[in-house]
Order: sequence, then C-alpha cells, then structure tokens
Amino acid sequence: MQLLIRPKPKVDESLESYILRLSIDNCFESYQYFSDALWQWLMEFDHEAAGALPRKLSLLNVYHADRTSSLRVRAFQLVQKLTDNEEFHLLNLAITNSNIKYAQGLTAVLHQGVAIPRCFLRIDATPICPECLEESLYVRHNWHIAHYTACHHHKCELLHKCPECNESLNYQRTESFTVCICGFDLRNAPIKPASKTNLVLSRIIAGDLIESASPLLSISDLSIRFGLILWYLRHQKYKTSEFVEHGFLHNVVPAISYFDNWPHGLHHELDVLVNSAELKLVQTFNKTGFSTIFGDLILSCQNIPVREIQHNFILNTVTDYLVELVRLNPKGKQANIADLLLSVMEVSILLNTSHDQVYRLYQEGYLALSFKPKLHNKLSRHQPAFYLRQVIELREAKMHSFNTISQHYLPAW
Repeated sequence: MQLLIRPKPKVDESLESYILRLSIDNCFESYQYFSDALWQWLMEFDHEAAGALPRKLSLLNVYHADRTSSLRVRAFQLVQKLTDNEEFHLLNLAITNSNIKYAQGLTAVLHQGVAIPRCFLRIDATPICPECLEESLYVRHNWHIAHYTACHHHKCELLHKCPECNESLNYQRTESFTVCICGFDLRNAPIKPASKTNLVLSRIIAGDLIESASPLLSISDLSIRFGLILWYLRHQKYKTSEFVEHGFLHNVVPAISYFDNWPHGLHHELDVLVNSAELKLVQTFNKTGFSTIFGDLILSCQNIPVREIQHNFILNTVTDYLVELVRLNPKGKQANIADLLLSVMEVSILLNTSHDQVYRLYQEGYLALSFKPKLHNKLSRHQPAFYLRQVIELREAKMHSFNTISQHYLPAW
C-alpha cells in the first residue's frame, strides 16, 4: 500500500484530524474505506495490530482501547511508515491512557506528556474556530477539551452549532472540517468576540503564561492547571455524573476568581465547617471521622497530579490549616475538633508516605489507634482510626520534610 499524498502533521493537531486528512487527501470516499485499506495492509505485517485499529473514526484514539492499548500503539507505529514522517511520531498526536488517579476514581489521560482528566474531553461534539479553519484545514487538539470555549489566537468564541441548521458540530461524524451536514460552509459563519473570562480560561487550557498572583494562572505546568480545575470542581461538591453530562462549562468560570482570592476563600470555607462542626456530631470528636466534618478535603488534594508538598500548594495550604487548627485547640479533658479521626489513607497523605509506612508507625507506637483492633484483622485503609492531633504533632516533631519523594520513616522489618 502506498499513500501518494503524505501531509505533515501539525503539532497542535488531533490524531483523528490527521488520519482524516490522510483519508481525504488520498481520495478515499470515507474513513471507512480508508480503514479497510489500512486493515488489509496491516494484516500483511501484524494481524494482531490490524485487529486493534477501529473502523469508526470517533473510536480511533489510543485511549479508547477497551482492554490494552499496546496493540493500537503497534498499529499506529506501522501506519506511520506510510506517512513518511520520521521526524514527527504519529503517537505524539495521540491521547493515551495513564495510571494517574484523581479523587473518587476519576482518571487521567496523557497528551504530549500532559495529564488531562478524562472527563474533560468532549465526547459527542467538537466546536471549531472558523478563523483557524480559514488559515489551515485541520482540527486543533484544544477543541476537544470541554473548557476551551474561545479561540485564544483570534479572540472569538468557538462555534458549537451550525448557524444554518443549528446542528451540533462533529467533524468525526461528518468527516469534514469545513462543511456541515446541511452543506453550510462553516468558514463563512459569523464570528462572535469572546468574553474576557472565556478567553482567560482558554488561555489557561492552551498553556499561555499569564502574569498574575493567582496560582491557577501563574503555574506553567499544564498538568497541574488541569488538576487545579478538577480539584475546584470536586471541592464544590458537584457529582461526577454532572461533570460528564454538563461538561463543566457552567461551573469552571468561578474557579478563576476563586484562585485569585487564594487561600482566603478556602480558609473561609474551612472556618465555616469548624464553627458548625458540633452540629454534625453524633458521637464525641474523638470518636468521629475527619470526613464527617470536612468531607474528602484531604483525599481530594492528594493528586493534582502531584502530591509533594512543595509543588502541591493545595495540600500545603490544607496541611498548614490543620496544623493551626491543632495549635488553637490544645488537648483538654473534653475532646475537641483536633481529636477527629483520620484513616490510613488520610494519614499517608499528610505525612507524605505510603500506607505500609503508616501501619509501621502504628506498630512501632508512634501512632495510637482510637480503638482496640480485632485479632488477626488488618486495619482498613478507609476506616477512621488515628487522631488528627497525634498525626500533626508527629509531622511537626520529626516527620516534616520538603523532599520531593515519598518519605520512608521506618524499615519494613
């Protein structure tokens, strides 16, 4: 099999866009016919890889693989030989799976080394910028991210629906970059200037450096930027189902002003929880789990996607707040809010160590359990068991460290 026309991929292009360009430029009637030709060619070299290449354009990307993506990676490595682009690997355009986990089981995908929460990716439609298509016919990767709603190059709102038939735009379904299913040329669509907020949000997604005291704007690491947005949404108590259904579009904008006021906004929210803590008590503080009062405060800031204190400023802020909370509530005859119970998972985050190390700290007497464990039963990672006061005191006394790696305090035996 030979491709007579082998266009160069664009650095900011989506994988689906480039494969579609290959199909169109080489005069295939549709991606279905192109995929059939690729399948027959791949069968000659690697029949397993041929079976991993989907026939549907919307399922083409690597992260869509059901069980393992290794075969699909092999397939694209072979397809790259047809494109004659040795200096630019086809997989650089791909979105791949990763083992990065956020709070409550939310996962990340990787694109050019950047971790992106999978729930941030658009599924059913992809908006476009008519000005960008007028300049060059390909789909930009950023258009696939739900929060990118304005073109930061042309400072205009992305076009989500055809102005002629009001149909949602989806180039993967129509297999056309410029023509809607009704025949309207999208390059002729009227341009609407972007609002200042949407433009700033799109610049955040695009990785632009923005001079600001806000950590969301000033941090250049795109993975952390995405993690901060996800943390903010989780912190606002929205359900995961709402994330996917609404694409975050009406909930993300407040994140900009929230981080502009950092950390005062978070401190105020935590103060409100502290002041109303007694209203939530069923038992005394020393028999109440930390999550009963503060929810998943500690767990949610574990991975943004870094957890080291000097890089994870959210975890740093939360930890500093808890240190001050313990200081302001010294131990007395009656239990107070500093005596709340932490789980193994929460302790490991505050001490920046592994779960096994937390068990070892308990076995060696550095941490005391709030109850007598059953014989031969291992303590659950989720069960509230250790006093917040002791964990903070232990951290401040001998465990506090700014090393970038997980701390290993005691030997395994």
